[in-house]
Amino acid sequence: MTARELIENLKRMGAVFTLEAGERIKFQIPESAAPLMDLLARHKADVICLLKAHGGRIATFPHCPHCASYALYRKDNIVSFEC
Repeated sequence: MTARELIENLKRMGAVFTLEAGERIKFQIPESAAPLMDLLARHKADVICLLKAHGGRIATFPHCPHCASYALYRKDNIVSFEC
């Protein structure tokens, strides 16, 4: 699996990736994605390149920062997204 495929799979699961200073990756993933963490670590350099190409952030929809669940059921998605 390439870094791009991995990121797309994780993104579909609700993961959010942010590139912080010093090329440090901050991420939020649901528990179900935990088995993919070793693979993510192996592709770290490629993931950093992808994050740079996407402006430092890769995400799909508003989500809870604790469990990464989508908040699409909330009216107009204008309230807090935390559990």
